[in-house]
Amino acid sequence: MIYTNKPNVRLYLTGDLYNSLMSVIAMITESKREIGETTFSEQAEKLKGKILKHGHLIKTKSGERVSIHFFEREAAILIKLLILYNSLREKPPVDFFAELKERV
Repeated sequence: MIYTNKPNVRLYLTGDLYNSLMSVIAMITESKREIGETTFSEQAEKLKGKILKHGHLIKTKSGERVSIHFFEREAAILIKLLILYNSLREKPPVDFFAELKERV
């Protein structure tokens, strides 16, 4: 993997998707006790600050979008936070981990 000084992961979100993303991140930053892992809330707070500082509006043919660029590490943190949020809301209907163990 080539490392550069420029973020390689780009998201272009509608206003609704941007609001959903920021709501999830805000929920994680505010629920330290519920999660029991302060590292997740700290990571969420840093990511929220970065998105608020560096996200910007772009105009496309289909309307305005929010453009957010991430480094690979930040994108990995975002994925972990989204998985955490989902795991707090519902239990997975299928045990994919068991399927993986059977395959390996």
